Amino acid sequence: MEDQERAPTLLLIDDERPILRSLSRLLGRQGYEVRTAQSGDAALAILREESINLALVDYELPGMNGAEVIRRISAEWPETSIVAITGKGDAEVAFRMLREGANDYLEKPILDFHRFLQVISKNLEIMEKERELKELRARVTRLNQLQHEPGHNDLIGNSPAMRALRETIQQVGPLRVPVLVVGESGVGKERVSRVLHATSGVKGPFLAINCAGLQKDLLESELFGHEAGAFTGAERTKQGLCEVAGSGTLLLDEIGELPFEMQASLLRVLHEREFRRVGGTRTMPLTARIVSATNVDLRAAITDRRFREDLYYRLNVFEIRVPPLRERRDDIPLLSYYFVQKYNNEFGRTIKRIEPSAMADLQDYDWAHNNVRELERSIQRAVALCSDQEQLTREMFQLGSNGQNAVGTYNPPVSTGSVNIDDDLFGLSYQQAKQRTVEQFTHAYVKHQLVAAEFNITKAAKASDMQRPNFSKLMKKFGIDVEKLKGGSE
Repeated sequence: MEDQERAPTLLLIDDERPILRSLSRLLGRQGYEVRTAQSGDAALAILREESINLALVDYELPGMNGAEVIRRISAEWPETSIVAITGKGDAEVAFRMLREGANDYLEKPILDFHRFLQVISKNLEIMEKERELKELRARVTRLNQLQHEPGHNDLIGNSPAMRALRETIQQVGPLRVPVLVVGESGVGKERVSRVLHATSGVKGPFLAINCAGLQKDLLESELFGHEAGAFTGAERTKQGLCEVAGSGTLLLDEIGELPFEMQASLLRVLHEREFRRVGGTRTMPLTARIVSATNVDLRAAITDRRFREDLYYRLNVFEIRVPPLRERRDDIPLLSYYFVQKYNNEFGRTIKRIEPSAMADLQDYDWAHNNVRELERSIQRAVALCSDQEQLTREMFQLGSNGQNAVGTYNPPVSTGSVNIDDDLFGLSYQQAKQRTVEQFTHAYVKHQLVAAEFNITKAAKASDMQRPNFSKLMKKFGIDVEKLKGGSE
């Protein structure tokens, strides 16, 4: 009880004595116990001797730098919250310190003391919740995810919109209630769902199913499983995701595209909290937490009688909106450097920085189509093109000052007054040249539609005004693999 009532102890790590004195006085007046260190070694010595609730770590330190200090604290004292201090506008350093284990960061010089105290108070509250509830994973575990499960990492960003999103997740995560995650395509709804699962404190798995493009029978089999002989081709009993998920989390992605005839079945399962395999008679309890995600306006779908109102209220006990990238432009530098590091590792590159004019283009660009996913693809392609340099330039992104040309958009090359044509076409017969040109265009067109439809074949076919089987035939003809296209190797 005595430990719980004592004032939080903070550790200030900075090599500038005047800064240590002024911040110590400020924090002391707020009731905090304050310790100071002017080097990483001195800080680690203090941490070995006493319990520190929060450490503020400057990057510029003698000996080991701030990122190295953060790595040591995060590994050896995961119960200590860490706030990094960086130079103003130094997003690359901030990103590195966040990767090493910092929970938040502040820019130097610290002039807004109200904001400074808010950051400290917020991070202390977060750590207290983790201690009391024992339901949030330690930062070292989240970093392990970031290293071994690309795309499933913690939420990156320090904008007001992202701070509010994280706070909402921390409040809702431990509650075993259905959650509806809404937002535009590409904003990271599945990532938010994974973080929601991570904060639930439940040991069960996280499973996801895309509700779009699957017929009712197949969807029922995927969700609820089936008994051997339940239908043609069902040679053996299969567990459904509701069963495999156990007490974990089941994400129903693109719930707005759920076939209408399937909605009644799902409603019954959610209402009764039990299900049966297709062709089976034994009921099994539904113990998984249900999280749904959609970019569809479900209220409008209810009005149009494409979505059941009673199912909507079953799924939407709590709603979380994921902000689009245009509402969190301050996060673009951190996100960009995260993706640079990710694709440095994938492509064997050593890119260290993004040209300031290129970063300005990225922040000014209208990311209205695919949001974070589109930004990632832009970085991915730029890193792939940058084979012998350590810097990404604006020419590698081809965004344009007016933000009209997104990387990956198919734009047939044209010149003033004439169309640019490959010279080797003139060595072919007219029919051969025409056939090759059509094939080249069709190949690029199919890939473009798949990317624009977020790799959903049904949506891509619909946007092309084609039947799905015909669109799939074109994919097969040109050897287009969706998984390879997602990874940028297509």
